[in-house]
Amino acid sequence: LHGYNSEHKYRRSRGGGGVSIFVENSIEYFVREDLCYQNDNIETLFIEIDKDQIGKDKNVLIGVIYRPPDTDIKSFNTSTSEILSTIKK
Repeated sequence: LHGYNSEHKYRRSRGGGGVSIFVENSIEYFVREDLCYQNDNIETLFIEIDKDQIGKDKNVLIGVIYRPPDTDIKSFNTSTSEILSTIKK
């Protein structure tokens, strides 16, 4: 997309899919690799924007969490809980 940077995490284990985030060119950010997961049951991608970029008191975290069709919901929930625990820290 014109005027946007993009970040992608493509599926490795099977065809199609993956997750993406598009960010306006003027916004600086970094990918939070510690929050990015990709396995048979979950695909995630997170970026962090410095608070000074957007005039906030704290940095802003933006993420995509996706559960592919016909995958194990318990494993998805466990992985999501791990991500949320990391974010809380």
